Amino acid sequence: MDTRARFELITIPEACRRLGVSRRVIDPLVKSGELPCYEVGKWPRVSWTDVMTWLESKRLASREVSTGPHGGTQRWDPGAYGRDPA
Repeated sequence: MDTRARFELITIPEACRRLGVSRRVIDPLVKSGELPCYEVGKWPRVSWTDVMTWLESKRLASREVSTGPHGGTQRWDPGAYGRDPA
């Protein structure tokens, strides 16, 4: 792995932007310590490697996804959208 990428520290808003999520997703992870945070200068930062490690831990091995807040699961079929899985 490229050393620069391994130690790339980014702001929390930048992590949110890269992941396409709001701060309501990242802030609780930082506050609970699940996602380590570093004080560098004025703004707290997170390691992009730590963010990607956290994201990888959330991968669904069964390829089943929740249908939403009402429960239940459905099998994810990427071919259903006109794309074959890579």
